Amino acid sequence: MLALYVLPGLVAGENAVALALCGSAVIVLVVLYLTHGVSLRTTTALVGTLAGLALVAALGAFGAHAARLNPVTTEDTYRLAQLLGADGPQILRGCSCAGWCSPGWACSTT
Repeated sequence: MLALYVLPGLVAGENAVALALCGSAVIVLVVLYLTHGVSLRTTTALVGTLAGLALVAALGAFGAHAARLNPVTTEDTYRLAQLLGADGPQILRGCSCAGWCSPGWACSTT
């Protein structure tokens, strides 16, 4: 899922938070229903998990914007940003935001 949907979207310059939320939501949906079966209890857990994901994504995006985080801080990331082209710093910022949002589903499904 991540290799087929999220990473190509990040490189294409799509909204990182939206990509991370969609990818995480699909993973959580599949994992919860395959693990616990279809029931009202599982659906309630899914709704709570998705609300938690939305909260983590909103706080992460707000924190990154408020702190004015710059993903290009070392010579290596500068070279990587150059390889990605004119939108390199924005792509790296998107990868950072997606990296903050994606672990939210892993924590909430355990």
